[in-house]
Amino acid sequence: MYIFSSSSRVQKQVIENTGSGTVAINETKMHFANPYLPFGGKGNSGMGKYHGKSSFDTFTHYRSILHKKNKFDFSLRYPVYNERNRNILKCFLK
Repeated sequence: MYIFSSSSRVQKQVIENTGSGTVAINETKMHFANPYLPFGGKGNSGMGKYHGKSSFDTFTHYRSILHKKNKFDFSLRYPVYNERNRNILKCFLK
């Protein structure tokens, strides 16, 4: 979103009452030229933010992977717990 106004009151009012991906006040190109400022739209008006780390975050699909080996499987992981297993668990939880 581009705001052209010398009034800080108008600038603040526009920012607080609208939604956008980025805001440039009295400027049209410098925010795009700065690789440290994310650039992009919001919703259907843009594909997200890009530039620098923001590009990486936008175009990266983060996912968690938990990989358990099957060689050792401790019975403590599963209920039903007997008295011995409960005592061992209590030691780990202290």
